[in-house]
Amino acid sequence: TMPELYDVKRPGETHPWWVIEYMMGLDELGVTLHRAQGEYHESQLEIAPGLLLAHGTHAGPTGGAHKAIAARHETSRAQGHDHKQALTYVVRYRDGEPHQHVALSVGTMARRDLGYVADPDSQQGFATLTVHPDGYWNVELARYDDRRKRLVWRDQLYSV
Repeated sequence: TMPELYDVKRPGETHPWWVIEYMMGLDELGVTLHRAQGEYHESQLEIAPGLLLAHGTHAGPTGGAHKAIAARHETSRAQGHDHKQALTYVVRYRDGEPHQHVALSVGTMARRDLGYVADPDSQQGFATLTVHPDGYWNVELARYDDRRKRLVWRDQLYSV
């Protein structure tokens, strides 16, 4: 390592160069990186009114975006820990009023050949969130087929 580079900063900046938003030039692109507080497995961040984003701690039959998980939470929730893609809608009643919640597993864009498991069953893709000026939001999944090298998103087909 090169400890002398640890505190190198751009002129006029207070953060070191290796902070992800500066390293990737997100600030120059007008992109704001929001950080959740706490340990990443337990932290969560409200990314839209009524939608929490969490890394997640459950995978397999007890995790992800199925109705049992959606029913446990008082708000809509997106997570990625299980590396699956799923979108589930659940109606919960509070004070006699229906509230629709969304449970979202965003998938992963990691390569399958990284060697973590012998036959990974992860689902490649990502999710996008559109937030309207009044706070109303919608989530969508984009699916990547690594065998065919194609991405399907918003009724469009993209090829590598």
